[in-house]
Amino acid sequence: MGVPTQMEHITSTNFNGKVLENEIPVLLDFGAAWCGPCKTLEPQIEQIAKDYAGQLLVGHVDVGEQPDIAARYGVLGVPTLLFMYKGRVVQQLSGVPSKAKIVSAIEGLLAEADTE
Repeated sequence: MGVPTQMEHITSTNFNGKVLENEIPVLLDFGAAWCGPCKTLEPQIEQIAKDYAGQLLVGHVDVGEQPDIAARYGVLGVPTLLFMYKGRVVQQLSGVPSKAKIVSAIEGLLAEADTE
């Protein structure tokens, strides 16, 4: 299995293995098919998945299909981005942040991972 270069579809079935037990940091993109701002953010997130392949797992959670994951992390609105490392949320961004703000959060996340 190669390094994923696109967003992983995260479900209740694969959540533990892909997110909680992952050795590398994870960016979770919570969104929904009906969400206009989510569609605006999607190309940025897909590019980030490519740019950080091997360093960061980028996963998408459809809140309509996986309401249990959204509820577990208190995601009340979409889009919401959760930056996670070793199963814990390090940072959260809501709405449509700039790519620079997302990259800054990722760099902080990767720096934390590098210090361990």
